[in-house]
Amino acid sequence: MRSKENGTLNESDLFGDANSDLMSNLKKITDWKKTHGKGNEGPFLVLYDSKMPIDIKQAVNRLNAFTYDNLPMDEIGFSTELFESLEDLDDYIPIEDGDSDEDEEPIQLDNFPLALSSAICDLDEREYKIFNERFLMEEPRSFKAIGGDLGITRERIRQIEKNLRDRMQPVFDEFSIDEKLSSLFTNDKKFIRSSRLDTVFPEFEKYLPNSTTPVKWVLRNYCRFTYEEKDGWLATPSILEAKRLFKDKLGRQASRHGVLNKDVLPAFETYDNELADIIDWAKYCGITFYKDHLILCSNIGEYAEAVLEIENQPMSTEELQAIVDPNTSAKGFRQKLYKSRSVIRTDVRMWGLRDWGLDEYNSIEQTITDMLNAHDGSMQYDALIDELLDRYSVSKSSLWAKLNEGPFSVRENVVSLGRPSDGAKSSVDPYSTAKLFRLDKGWAFRFTVTQRLKGGSGFYATKAIANILHMKSGDVKHLSSPIGLQRIAWTSSVITIGTIRRFIVEGVVNVGQEAFCLFNDDESFSIIPMRAVGKSDIRGALALACLPATDDVDLARHYLASAIGLPSNATFRDLIQKYKERGDSDISQCLATYSE
Repeated sequence: MRSKENGTLNESDLFGDANSDLMSNLKKITDWKKTHGKGNEGPFLVLYDSKMPIDIKQAVNRLNAFTYDNLPMDEIGFSTELFESLEDLDDYIPIEDGDSDEDEEPIQLDNFPLALSSAICDLDEREYKIFNERFLMEEPRSFKAIGGDLGITRERIRQIEKNLRDRMQPVFDEFSIDEKLSSLFTNDKKFIRSSRLDTVFPEFEKYLPNSTTPVKWVLRNYCRFTYEEKDGWLATPSILEAKRLFKDKLGRQASRHGVLNKDVLPAFETYDNELADIIDWAKYCGITFYKDHLILCSNIGEYAEAVLEIENQPMSTEELQAIVDPNTSAKGFRQKLYKSRSVIRTDVRMWGLRDWGLDEYNSIEQTITDMLNAHDGSMQYDALIDELLDRYSVSKSSLWAKLNEGPFSVRENVVSLGRPSDGAKSSVDPYSTAKLFRLDKGWAFRFTVTQRLKGGSGFYATKAIANILHMKSGDVKHLSSPIGLQRIAWTSSVITIGTIRRFIVEGVVNVGQEAFCLFNDDESFSIIPMRAVGKSDIRGALALACLPATDDVDLARHYLASAIGLPSNATFRDLIQKYKERGDSDISQCLATYSE
């Protein structure tokens, strides 16, 4: 029944009251879609499966081709023109009749997903299975697996797939799919943010209209153009390769320390307002940003080099670490800097680049020795002090103290390099010296960390260390250590080990601990804390002698014998007697229970 006022069919007139709400909602949606320029979208999504006959698949496809623009309506309801032309649904969505001689007018397939779906409908059951499992799945099945299902060889599956490609290719060509994919990228830019595809390649994020298959699965499996989608990015030929190409391109423009200005990034833009995407991609590639610069680096040392180049001035350990590696210890950070060939220590706490031409930091004692040797063994006090103050962040009083100890002497305002008094060698046997133990690759000297040592004082040690280091009376040696040179001097009646304050400040050892000075055979130096002794047994003896921990009594006996120069077959009685004679009664007491 039509409304008498305007000749329009109301929903209740056509469908009855039970379905009027459904049609009313459809009318509202249709009106909104047309008003907002979306009339070319379809109101129907009917799914089919491979068991449907071909004519049903084609009917489903035609129904899915129906758009909101095909639903003419006026202000009140659906126009009578629509329903008067639809005496039978077949008049609007014709289903192919195999016995009919009439030519069917083709439906306009004006988008790629719809056209591809229509082409798929023409496949027979076997062809559809192969196409589905090779191109419509997230992970395509192998020729062998599909052939096993169908009872044919994988070579036959490959041949059928090739035939299917030939039949489907016109659809891909009609919509220039390969060209659209390749146009997303340039020679220099092999990536694009996935969210941008909605604008530049809308088909990519759509679904085939008669299935739940994303178009992007089909493109990835079918197209010869290779790409990878991951973490919100689309890249060709893969994410990893696109990253490499991007970093290589930037690397050719970077300085020798991996620095380049952020102004190079706009050159990669191929779409409007894409700079933010380029910056995010650079970060995704592991590129660091610092003060409007990009830094290409692979380790902490290279990162520090780049920061120094950008700052263009020496920086303290604390300043550099706060930027480059704030989560590691100061000691660990310095060790990483030492490994860099381009970073040098310019002062006790300052770092710079080698190519700045600055003098590399040495200990003050070594620098004084080098300066005096360069001036035939002596210099005017004022001239020496002025040059040292330019190089080091120390007070004049500290320099005065250093010039009056060790091998130096100051007389009548002249600083001279002291000479060994008699060149005598030490006669003290290291193997007979208390608290001194032979290790696999050096010697360990046990001492107690005191508050005085934390304050910066040195301490005296046995002359046996002079034998270990091949020193003569009057000698001063500077041993390398992980945190700076260590001074060892024999300039008086005793051996003096210079300040170890830096080891305490860095937390290597703490006040109140027992620790070991390690004098290694390669003339390097380090300090380590002593293991907890625990019970007074053989494990305690090993800890007191800086020897490896073990529960094997025979192996422990061998370690303890080697540490004091006894043969490996020495008995526990021999060990107890020798350690007691050396003055290591604490160790001999730990071994007392093993003497029987």
